[in-house]
Amino acid sequence: MRHLLRLLLGLLPASRLKNALLSRTGRSWSVAPDAAVQPTVLWRIGSLRVASGARIGFGNTIRDMHVVELDERALVGQFNWISGASAWLAPDLATAASLRLGREACILSRHYLDCGGGVEFAPMARLAGVRSTLMTHAWDAMEWEPNVAPIRLGERDLVSSHTFVSPGVTVADCVVVGAGSVIIKDLDQPETLYAGSPAVAKRSLAGARMFTLDSLERRAHERGADGR
Repeated sequence: MRHLLRLLLGLLPASRLKNALLSRTGRSWSVAPDAAVQPTVLWRIGSLRVASGARIGFGNTIRDMHVVELDERALVGQFNWISGASAWLAPDLATAASLRLGREACILSRHYLDCGGGVEFAPMARLAGVRSTLMTHAWDAMEWEPNVAPIRLGERDLVSSHTFVSPGVTVADCVVVGAGSVIIKDLDQPETLYAGSPAVAKRSLAGARMFTLDSLERRAHERGADGR
């Protein structure tokens, strides 16, 4: 009954009243008064925390998750599919069926996130563009058993459209991943552009302005100030 109530509340328009009602559905659910949760499917989620200024956009499906956490000003855009249905395969229950977005981390639109093994975005990490896939489980043909492992994007990373990320991948801080890339192993060089299938280092981005801004808010302020 509680899952059904949360589903129905999730489909309501964003409002402070909706946030308050969602927060009353259980001790493990907390939505800040100034957060925004647009009409979205929330189904079988154990723990939900949406911090101040965070936003969940219209038309997302978030289902079969143990933990969903959005830190301050984090964003889930529109029409994303986020599922922890493969959690029963995960060897580590601490990360299974979890999605954790750090401060100002961002998932834009129409992405697929298999969170069975756990997905973490460090502060200001961004899954940009459209139609990328983060897959935390796959079948190991050599061992003939499932491979389930968490994915982590580092601080200020930018992953472009149509990228595929394999189970167990960790991306270093301040990395840009080009559109259409396939990431099959850790990207361990910070301040680097990676691209290709499989993704390999293409060039250094040391000193790039995007890695020196204090926050997305500062960038928006500067755009307003110089008219761009």
